[in-house]
Amino acid sequence: MVGEVCHIKAANPGGPRYDERQTNAERHAFANLILMCGTHHTVIDADEEAYTVERLVKLKAEHEKGAVTLDDRIVGRAAHLLISQTVACR
Repeated sequence: MVGEVCHIKAANPGGPRYDERQTNAERHAFANLILMCGTHHTVIDADEEAYTVERLVKLKAEHEKGAVTLDDRIVGRAAHLLISQTVACR
């Protein structure tokens, strides 16, 4: 699974859910970002009526409720394992 960092309110004029009142800092702030797989990123951006700003903010908040904080030792070990693994393509 590969995640894509997506903007809830688009980064550029003409993009999905673009808000001209947003500052550049607000556009790229954590509060305006959501992690999606490539498939759902495309689906969400193609249907602005179904995937409103409010709905995406709610989805993000619900997901974050289940998140846990990891200590630096665990994060370091996980990063080491990911970096040191050999990837084979078929």
